[in-house]
Amino acid sequence: MTLKTGEKLPLATAHQSALPEFPYLTLAQGPRAGEHIRVIGFGRISPIPRIFVAGGQIDRMGRAADGTEIFSAQFTSRPQPGNSGSPILNDRNQVVGISPWDSLTQSNLAVGISSTALQQPCP
Repeated sequence: MTLKTGEKLPLATAHQSALPEFPYLTLAQGPRAGEHIRVIGFGRISPIPRIFVAGGQIDRMGRAADGTEIFSAQFTSRPQPGNSGSPILNDRNQVVGISPWDSLTQSNLAVGISSTALQQPCP
């Protein structure tokens, strides 16, 4: 394509056909102790981003100081740096929480925020 002097390059064009269907995630009623889970995201495991899946099991339920339901999970393959904010899914592909923290002292332990916190309106 050759541009004439002063001619602007179009950055985008309108979509002319039907939009593709996009998969979406559904929220579970909350996590349950003993439930098998997995974190799916794009962690920093290589210079080229690629999807990473960490599998584990919820071991304890609790509450943060502000009352938010949280849980800890033991992982067989630990979530990677860069997985923060990734959904935590159960065996039915429902979101039971989000992944904000890994333990600094135990390599196979992580903490999640329950999906019940995601169902509440923002203040």
